[in-house]
Amino acid sequence: MNFRPEPGKTYKLDVGVLRGNGQETLQRAYWSNKASGLVSDIPSEAELIPALWGGMEIAK
Repeated sequence: MNFRPEPGKTYKLDVGVLRGNGQETLQRAYWSNKASGLVSDIPSEAELIPALWGGMEIAK
């Protein structure tokens, strides 16, 4: 990826957790994207929607 964050800049991101029972995903929970409740449609689960992400500022 060659990503090199620069101090003082803000980057869009989201962090999440997938919970399951060992065979299937039962819940998706993300820090910023609250519209991520779908767990039964693989293409929708993999979709990236930056408009729903939050921002992270790199400390100087």
